[in-house]
Amino acid sequence: MVCRPFKIGNAHGFVCSRGERAPRCSQCGKPAEKLCDFPIIGKGVKTCDKKLCDACATEIEAERLPIQFLAFTEKKEPDTIDVCPAHLRFIEKKEKGDQ
Repeated sequence: MVCRPFKIGNAHGFVCSRGERAPRCSQCGKPAEKLCDFPIIGKGVKTCDKKLCDACATEIEAERLPIQFLAFTEKKEPDTIDVCPAHLRFIEKKEKGDQ
């Protein structure tokens, strides 16, 4: 059963449902609260969207993205993005100059 908190005005509560399961982290299986925001360029620009828990997501400065992805950040103007471990390794390799 999934229970989600809600707030209406000054009232707080929970709504519980049997029909929807909480998303799980693609890395460790814990409950996921984030998605990987790394841009995927193909037919248009999308994001990776791997489900991630707080422990598996790494928040980075958007300016750390390789130059070919900067056009994506200019449209949305995020200061930081969450990335999955695979995309963090990709960014770190590019920063070191590895191909």
